Amino acid sequence: MSSAQQLLLTALRCDIDNLHHLATTADIVSNISQFIHVLQRERGASTIYLASKGKRFKTRRITYLQHSQAAEDSMCHRLEALSQEARPQATARLLRRIASVWLALDELDVLRHAIETFNISPDAATQAFNHLISNLLAIVFEAADTAVDPDITRALVAIFHLMQGKELAGQERACGAFGFTLGHFDQAHRTLLNQLVDTQQRCFNTFAEFATPEALIAWQQSLSPRTLAGICQLRDIACQRSHHQTASGNTLGETWYELTTLRIDTIKTVEDTLNTQLTALCHHKNCSGTGSIRSSQSDAGAAAASTL
Repeated sequence: MSSAQQLLLTALRCDIDNLHHLATTADIVSNISQFIHVLQRERGASTIYLASKGKRFKTRRITYLQHSQAAEDSMCHRLEALSQEARPQATARLLRRIASVWLALDELDVLRHAIETFNISPDAATQAFNHLISNLLAIVFEAADTAVDPDITRALVAIFHLMQGKELAGQERACGAFGFTLGHFDQAHRTLLNQLVDTQQRCFNTFAEFATPEALIAWQQSLSPRTLAGICQLRDIACQRSHHQTASGNTLGETWYELTTLRIDTIKTVEDTLNTQLTALCHHKNCSGTGSIRSSQSDAGAAAASTL
């Protein structure tokens, strides 16, 4: 085998190594996606639990907490494997992102105890959940930023922006649940609600720009016009009125939560579609690259035999 052939073969092996790493990262993204989803549910339920002084969502919050713990265990096993990977593909920035997640996870039990004992405000609890989810999304962003294959990069960018938009929709759910359960929205929460609506739409627009045609079709067909109409109606109520009757506020809090949950769960199905496509793409790239190496080795062997 000539020096040029040897270098090309080494380059192919590096590409395959990168793709194996990306396949591992794709699995982690899927685990993070699931953990964020159940954590968002726990955040919303915790908001209503705190705002109602424990009168509402007590059992549901405990159920969601258990779901979060199970998803956390699965995700942590993946992150441990990646953090112990002594390869250049596991970049320093990615490892720092993972370290930030570990630190935030260490505070999760303290947060949950504070919620259980009403030693934290709904806004402060929401911000604590937001911080953890932001660190988790940063891992997905880092994966997209460091991917070397353009097709995989595009897929990761689409996933990240959909997940980011869904997270902002989750924050909107928590903000609305607080105001409706409390019975009124102050100016700060009305402003926040409007900001969350605007910023999540920008994320969804970027997702649509990078998504595959199949994912776009799933996105366009997934959202129920009736659900969206109900959410828009409640948005108008939140932003145009500062006070509601207590009983009505409590009822609207649960109605808001159920409608926004339907929307967020639907977005999650599109997210799952993207994760499945990413896994299939990584597998296809790996198989193609492995085939190229075998072909190169066979060609080199044939060339060497012809010189004998």
